[in-house]
Amino acid sequence: MTARTDFEAALLRIRELLRPGGTLVVFGEGMPVAVPRMSYGPVRATARRTLPGTRHRRHVLRRYSLSWRKPGRGGA
Repeated sequence: MTARTDFEAALLRIRELLRPGGTLVVFGEGMPVAVPRMSYGPVRATARRTLPGTRHRRHVLRRYSLSWRKPGRGGA
């Protein structure tokens, strides 16, 4: 498996496990000490495809976050 398929499989599994109205937040660090397995573009594209309505934000020092709320009842 590649990093992209691992990431996509993880998002799909979390999507299944999350309760309706629940929120998933992913924080990515942009200043790696090793070569990153996935850059921001592929992470964003995979999240967009897997979790429609994902919000993407870029932060200082090349960090980013993704947030997604599972449709349905629940939440605050």
